[in-house]
This record gives sequence, C-alpha cells and structure tokens, in this order.
Amino acid sequence: MSAHPYAPNVKVPTFIIQVKDDSWSRTDEDVQVTFDRLTSLAEEDKKLFWIEGTTKRFDGYNYFGEHPEMMIE
Repeated sequence: MSAHPYAPNVKVPTFIIQVKDDSWSRTDEDVQVTFDRLTSLAEEDKKLFWIEGTTKRFDGYNYFGEHPEMMIE
C-alpha cells in the first residue's frame, strides 16, 4: 500500500523521516514522491529529513533518541 494517492489530502504540518539507504525499500523514490505530493501544504509546513550513514531501518527508529537536537528546537 502506498501513501502516494493520499498525500494531496494531508492538511496538517508533516515531517517525514527516512533512512536514506534503507535496504528494505526504494526509499529515495517512494519517500520523495510522497513528499512531493503533499501539495495541499505550504512549503514551510512540510519537511523531509534523510537519515544517512546506515542501511539499517532500526537505526532510524533510534535516531532522535541519540540526536534529539532537531526535535528539541
């Protein structure tokens, strides 16, 4: 199931976080398409953050626990 068809219906600020080189998915393509389709949001109401330096999806789950600066601001 893809989020692509539903993305234009999103009406709340959205922060997408994804492991860039996740070995389980086509993240670059899939995540970028979903982000680009958030057309109902102003540019300042949507953000895409790539977690780099790992291919392990689980590292994404722990990222902000180890690097909380972005969430604190």
